[in-house]
Amino acid sequence: MTDEEKTKQHLLDELAELRRRVSELEASERAQNWAEEGPGKKDGAIESSANAISIAGLKGDLIYGNPSFLKLWGYDDER
Repeated sequence: MTDEEKTKQHLLDELAELRRRVSELEASERAQNWAEEGPGKKDGAIESSANAISIAGLKGDLIYGNPSFLKLWGYDDER
């Protein structure tokens, strides 16, 4: 069927389906970008946070402290 033979409603239905498909593809692309970039963004946010953030192991040993945590507790660096 050529475009000239299609009814207005048929063309509107095709347009709606194309818009739906574009939305699905954009959502998939956003999810893929988050999967690839998300962990790095999270790490950067924790590192640059003004709030003191630390992570401890199961035995209570300190594994990580961001710069705000180190400053709060009077440490110069991560050692």
